[in-house]
Amino acid sequence: PPAPGQAEESSANIEVAGPKIIREGGVTFETPDLKQTRVLLDSLVQRYEAYLANDDQYMFDDRIEQRLVIRVPADNFDDLVHELEGSVERFDSRTISARDVTEEFLDVSLRIQKKKETEQRYRDILTKAKTVRDILEVERYIGRIRTEIESLEGRLKYLENRISFS
Repeated sequence: PPAPGQAEESSANIEVAGPKIIREGGVTFETPDLKQTRVLLDSLVQRYEAYLANDDQYMFDDRIEQRLVIRVPADNFDDLVHELEGSVERFDSRTISARDVTEEFLDVSLRIQKKKETEQRYRDILTKAKTVRDILEVERYIGRIRTEIESLEGRLKYLENRISFS
């Protein structure tokens, strides 16, 4: 048995294939022809199965700034960045970061599993409840657990999305 205040190890191991990495990057460059550059960017988005998440444009006295957020499948990230860098006339900077979320991914997955096990125990108790009061109390606990499970599953889906699209 676990020590007081510690959770018991799960009987089912959660396996994660490889590290879970969230990659992000930024590229800045100047172009003399905004329309032509936009056509280039749109073609890269299509070719690399990406999508445009944000598109902001700022007008200044001496220039126009366009800031785009492109979400690209993680496997296509490096190729898109390299092709973009080689396709612009004046390249200024590139920043790329990687954040390992493997531990959080495993933690959330394990917490979901544990909550589902608890939910099932409450459902088993519910089948044995004799009074309306007992039924309502157990259903209240099931509702709380179900809310926690849905919240954790939402976090896991968010992580999966951030991992699969850089």
